[in-house]
Amino acid sequence: MEKIRVDYSQMFDNSNEIEFLKKMFEQYKKEIYIFNSLAEEISFLYNLGLFFSECYEKNTSLNQEDYIEFIFRNANDYYYPIYCYLQGIKIFENNLDTLGYDESFIDEIMKRCYVNLGNELSNHFRTIDALHYFNKAILLDYDFSMARGNRAFCLEKHSPFIDFDEQDKIFNYIHDEYWSIDISEIENGEELFLNRMLRYDTLKKSYLANHAQGGDPHYSPSNLLMTIDFNDESYENWCVMNVLYLNFLNDYWCFEEAKFDIRINEFCTARRIPETSKVMLINMLNNFIGLREGLYEHLIKDNQNHYELANIFCLLFSFFDKVSFFLYKHFQLIPPNNNERRVNMNSIWKCSDSNGDKLLDYKNTFLFNLYWMRKEYRDENDLELRNYLLPDAQELSDYRNFLEHKAFSFVENSELYFINPQLLESRTLRLMQLVRNMLLSLIGLLDVESKLIDSETGLRDTNVTFLNHQLF
Repeated sequence: MEKIRVDYSQMFDNSNEIEFLKKMFEQYKKEIYIFNSLAEEISFLYNLGLFFSECYEKNTSLNQEDYIEFIFRNANDYYYPIYCYLQGIKIFENNLDTLGYDESFIDEIMKRCYVNLGNELSNHFRTIDALHYFNKAILLDYDFSMARGNRAFCLEKHSPFIDFDEQDKIFNYIHDEYWSIDISEIENGEELFLNRMLRYDTLKKSYLANHAQGGDPHYSPSNLLMTIDFNDESYENWCVMNVLYLNFLNDYWCFEEAKFDIRINEFCTARRIPETSKVMLINMLNNFIGLREGLYEHLIKDNQNHYELANIFCLLFSFFDKVSFFLYKHFQLIPPNNNERRVNMNSIWKCSDSNGDKLLDYKNTFLFNLYWMRKEYRDENDLELRNYLLPDAQELSDYRNFLEHKAFSFVENSELYFINPQLLESRTLRLMQLVRNMLLSLIGLLDVESKLIDSETGLRDTNVTFLNHQLF
């Protein structure tokens, strides 16, 4: 196939035409474009993602119906900007040595690519993933106001108050995050961020005035989250730094207060979770904690038994099917061809309950997070797109395929598929973060469902949703 160069003038002239952008995307997938450098290819993807975002952007402030449709969209078309940003990030992260540190490129393209991706995910209420990318943008530029502001706005959708009741620490943190913004450096959304800054400052003054008059004893401006000691290589600190604790606070940053796993017994009892769902969830959480401890022991002791690591990797990958079976049981779905063995992360979305409702008829943001994670990692019907999803999706899938079903070797230059032990360590850690994401999504899902089930009838209106997007 003949290679061509990108016509950037045509790209910018037709940036509002969705069909033209799709054509460019398809041509990129077929690898017919010539780029002078990796940086140019990333810049192309960043701009293509930006144009897709602008084409699909809706004014969701006018009515609730459009806003709900915007959040619970599940068509691949709406996912084009995420495809583009993720592919750009994949190229960047896999070629750091080649690209070097070009301050202009980092400033103009990469940190914005991370923020734009974070915004797309945040708009879906996929806050765990969104904060992951906002944090990466801040690591590139700690004072980047667009990253700080959008991250603070995302934190308001990411309530940590399941098993953490120190609200003043959360309030002070988000207040300070908003007030770290330099409004003069904001490129868009100035009014939004200014309003959020003023709202939190007004609330803080109100709390302090109330406190001075003897009221609101639970608020203190000095009650702040405490950063961990990064020189301490303990198991607890390792979990916090790698965002592996099963709580929503750990996504904020590396804080001492995040050293806990949600007490699932108390959580389920308070929300009257069915016993079967409770048992399945407890089993998964205990399984995950055991694997987490095993991975720490392997990494901290520099264990050379790579087969132990391979076993941890495979057991982590099995959570995709564990989670799908949980959904099948909890929502009392009818299995494909009435065969439980055919329940998996792909088939589960086609199953219906006794009322004929499918999973995606339930408007639950945590459920949609699981749906998109499946699209990114396990959609066997969309193999062509997998290379354009999360940066490590195809590699994780390949590792799992050879570790579980084929032959591999940890020795280079053999006739078998070579798995680099050091890469397997980093990929196993990333997979563990994804499994944590799935488990927290189940906990969040149960929390939301418990709020939407009628206490008298025990029924759930699938058209009703619960959006907790303002903490204070």
